[in-house]
Amino acid sequence: MIAIIAAFSKNRIIGDGGRIPWNIPHDMQRFKKLTTGNIVIMGRITYEDIGKPLPDRYNIIVTSDRDYVADGCKVCTSYEEALKHALIKADKIHADIFICGGASIYKQALPDADKLYLSIIDDEYKGDRYFPEYDESSFECVHKEYIREGTPYTYYEFTKTCPK
Repeated sequence: MIAIIAAFSKNRIIGDGGRIPWNIPHDMQRFKKLTTGNIVIMGRITYEDIGKPLPDRYNIIVTSDRDYVADGCKVCTSYEEALKHALIKADKIHADIFICGGASIYKQALPDADKLYLSIIDDEYKGDRYFPEYDESSFECVHKEYIREGTPYTYYEFTKTCPK
């Protein structure tokens, strides 16, 4: 399974200056629970914002810099290369693939996604990175949960309804 996991505001902001503009511990716990033991693909800026490989996950970083080194991570120079590597690895270790951002990686991955795990923050934020538009008719909502504690948001799980 290939899944996109993301949090964004009502105005689709996912980041500002390489940082996430909110702090929602409950959502981060869900992210950890879903992705642990699996493969994560993320862009270089997302990786550098995190600052280290995500523990107990196979980390793949996408960057156009052929000389980039990220200890404890597989570095690929394109999304296509990262996905190809992830699919082979997922088959070997019986894992799922989670796309963790940023904006460019999300946009490239949307056609491949079988599932979307989306947390939509119930507010608008200023930022310079956006979650891309996608064909919502290609996905069916299979779970919806409104979270009121702390920063309010709605968590959705979508499954692709049409074949790739």
